[in-house]
Amino acid sequence: MPTDIARIETDRAERFLKQFCDHARAMGVTAERAESRGVVTFPDGRCTLTAEATALVVETEAADDQALRRIRDIVTRDFERFGGRTPLAVAWSHRPRSRWLVPAMAVAVLLALAVHAGLIAAALRRGWTVPVLVVFAAVAVKVAAILVVRRKTGRFGHHRPTAHG
Repeated sequence: MPTDIARIETDRAERFLKQFCDHARAMGVTAERAESRGVVTFPDGRCTLTAEATALVVETEAADDQALRRIRDIVTRDFERFGGRTPLAVAWSHRPRSRWLVPAMAVAVLLALAVHAGLIAAALRRGWTVPVLVVFAAVAVKVAAILVVRRKTGRFGHHRPTAHG
C-alpha cells in the first residue's frame, strides 16, 4: 500500500485532530478518535493522525497511488482551511514500499518453521515426548498470537486503531 506522511507544525495539534475527525464524520466518512490519535477511513484508504506537543503527524495509506493523491489532497485542503489566519503548512513526504519486506518475512517464517521442525525431530529421536509437546504448544501459541495481532492491526508489529476495532 502506498503511504505518505506529513508533519504539520502547530501547538494546537489535538484541536486540529478533533476538528478533522468531526469534519470527516459530517461528510459521511468513518472517523474514530481516542485521546491524541485518530483514524479516518475513506473508501479506498485511510488517514491516521497523531497529535504531538508541537505537531500533528498525518499518515495516509491507500489502495493505489491515485487514491493516495486524492486523500492527500483532501487532507491538505482541509488543514489549510482549518488554519484560518494562522496558515498550517502541510508538507508531504513519500514513504516508498519496501520491495524486500514480503520476501524477507517469508524467509523468516520458513526459517522459524525449519528450526521448530528440527527441534521436534531431534526430540523425537531421543524419545522426548514431553519436550515435543512443549514445542508444539509454543508454536501454537506463537501462531495464535500472530493471527490475533494481524487481525487487530491489519499488519504485523504496529498497532493502529481502525474504524472496525
